[in-house]
Amino acid sequence: MAFFVTANFISRCTMGIAPTPIAVLPNMCTGLNLDSVRITDCMPIINIKPYGMCNNPLNPAVAAIIASSFGAVRQFACISPLPTPWVPPNPRVLSRNLPSITSDAKKMCYPGGVISIVPLPNKIFV
Repeated sequence: MAFFVTANFISRCTMGIAPTPIAVLPNMCTGLNLDSVRITDCMPIINIKPYGMCNNPLNPAVAAIIASSFGAVRQFACISPLPTPWVPPNPRVLSRNLPSITSDAKKMCYPGGVISIVPLPNKIFV
C-alpha cells in the first residue's frame, strides 16, 4: 500500500551510493496540515540533493574517470538529477492545487538511474 510523502522523506537513486532527504518549501497539504512533496518538487539542489558518488558508466564523468584510471576507479561525484516530475501523481491529495506524490512515485536521474522513496515508519496511508 502506498503512503503519503512529506518533507524530509528519504530518496534513493539506483546509481548513487548515499540516500538523501527530499526538501520542500512550506506548502501545507489540503486537509492534512503537513508539507507534502508535490510532483513539481523535483529541482536539483533545491529539492533533491546529490546522492554521493555515481556508479553509472553511462555518466560521462564516470566514464572519463574509468578511462583515465585504466578501470581502477569506477565512481565519480553524483550530479543532481534532471528536473523531471515525479510519476505517477496522486490526484486525491492536493497541495496548492498540484497533485502530491505517494511512496510508489519515481523519477529519472541523469544519465539513467531511477529515484524512488525509501519507506519510513509513521506513514500516513492514502
